[in-house]
Amino acid sequence: MAKKKSSGKIVTVNDLCDEYKIEARQLRIILRANGLSAKEVEGPLYDKDGNETKFGPRKKYTWEEGSKELAEVRDIIEDSLVEAKSKKKKAKADKPAPAKGKKAPVEEPDEDDDEDDDDIDDEDEDDEDDEDEPAPPPKKGKKK
Repeated sequence: MAKKKSSGKIVTVNDLCDEYKIEARQLRIILRANGLSAKEVEGPLYDKDGNETKFGPRKKYTWEEGSKELAEVRDIIEDSLVEAKSKKKKAKADKPAPAKGKKAPVEEPDEDDDEDDDDIDDEDEDDEDDEDEPAPPPKKGKKK
């Protein structure tokens, strides 16, 4: 089967990000979550100056403008964004509004908690003797 020559514009992740106003990372996550993967880059790789290089991406998400694949990708993105918005609205609706004029009750510490702190203080009493003694002067080494 012969390959089709691409005559249309190539659409990239950055183009779709501009269109849907989302980050490229988020877009790639959506695509991977829906079973899509990037295509292998064909031919040699080029750097910013146009010189052939061995470094750079080996796979890229690219589609031809007007292709069936691009239409499917756009449907997936739109569905994901609509689903995300509905989840936010639902989470906001489920969250109870705070009562006006009432403060949340403050929990008072139990008396049992204070007893545990006494044990810790007992251990620190041994260290108090060390604080009265001056620290030894640093050792001076001979330079050769």
